[in-house]
Formats: sequence, structure tokens, C-alpha cells
Amino acid sequence: MTNKLHISFTGEYHNSLDTKNRLNIPAKFRKVLDPVNDRTFVITRGFDKCLVLYPLEDWSKVEEQLSKLSSIRGRHRSFVRSVTRYATSVQYDGQGRIQIPDSLLIYSSIKKEVAVIGMINKIELWDPSIISKIDAIDEDTAKELITRSKETLVKEKEAISQKLKDLGVEEALINLKGMTQGMLVILGQKNIKKLSDFADLSSDELIGGYDEKKGVKFKIEGYLEEFALTKNEADDLIINARNVVFK
Repeated sequence: MTNKLHISFTGEYHNSLDTKNRLNIPAKFRKVLDPVNDRTFVITRGFDKCLVLYPLEDWSKVEEQLSKLSSIRGRHRSFVRSVTRYATSVQYDGQGRIQIPDSLLIYSSIKKEVAVIGMINKIELWDPSIISKIDAIDEDTAKELITRSKETLVKEKEAISQKLKDLGVEEALINLKGMTQGMLVILGQKNIKKLSDFADLSSDELIGGYDEKKGVKFKIEGYLEEFALTKNEADDLIINARNVVFK
């Protein structure tokens, strides 16, 4: 039984079209192409403004998936049409070159220079100026999302700080080591607003537990039970408070 090569197109290369619109496929990509493909790719339009090369065997899988879409639905027909109508097989020659149809070059705006990008099971061909703009947009978008995230966090912290002020939570309790804003809001709502009030609590009152009265066991709800503190963590908070209050 013949073991198939695992196709994994990765990396980016830059090559140029020759006068006959032939493009050299990087040796690394040709090396991982399974012999069953007979040096053949299927080239078609990408969903972005690029071209896509599928190994012949993988294209068969694409066709199989497309054939399962309902031909009754107009949306499905349009999708299948957009993928298949421009598809054509290309076989690289002894020098590793494929010839790209003019119509596909026009679609992708590729004129001379080509960015050849591995996409695991397929290869994308881009005009370098277009992919560089997309990369720049993606980078700008990422920066914008990070900025927005930071702004949101700042606003949330400001809102919680105002809520703690409205609740009348003491500054000393707010600054207690190990205390979070979420915990402080709950404590404020439970009328535990001073550091001295907190220092008088037990760990069971924070995390919850069980007690027994007249032979009946009942649960004690902890003020900070929803934060899933361990007993040691609760003890540390209380000790930190007592160290400040009773120093």
C-alpha cells in the first residue's frame, strides 16, 4: 500500500510572470504535491481578489461538496457557478511553470509580480500591492479592536468605581489586597462597606458552608460564594483586613 504525502502548503514566495503568462510554482510546493495529482492543479477565482490553485485530487473533493448543494436554490446555483465557471486545470512543466489564463489575470489584477501564498491545502496567487493593502487593513483593524477593548475596560472600571462610590464603600476596603471590583460591589450591596466590617467576618461567611441546629443541617450562603474562593483565599483576605484594622 502506497503512503500518500501529506499536503501542507505554507509560506509566502514572490515570483514573476514571464512573457507567456507562465508562473513558477515554488519547489517547496511542488515537492509536497502527491504524485497522484500528476503535476496538475485546478486554478480558479478566489473569494477575495486573488486566484486559487487546488491540487487536482483536492479539487475533486471540492466538486463533490458542490454537487451536494441544492440546484433548486438560486443562492446555491450562484455559488456553484462562481466557483466552477472559471476553473481550469493547469499542469506545470519541466521547469515548474504553469500558464495562467488571461481572464484570471484580469480578475486578480496580476500584471507581472505575484505573491504565492500557501494556504495548507491550496495555494493563493495575489498581486503584491493588493495583499499588502489587505494586510495593512487587517493590522489596522486589529489595532482598532484592541483600542476599543481597552476603552471599554476603562469605561467599565469607571462605571464600577462610580457604583462603589454610590454604595458608600470605604476607600480602605477598596484598596484591600486581593479584593476585586466585583467582590466590592457584592459586599457593598450586602451593607459591608467598611474595612472593619469585613475584618469581623469569618471565611465561612465569605465562601459559604454548613451549620447544624437542633440536629438539622442547613447551608450558609457566603457573601462571595459566586467567586468560588477557596478557604485559604478567603482566610487571606480576612487576615489582610485584620492586619490593617488591628495593627
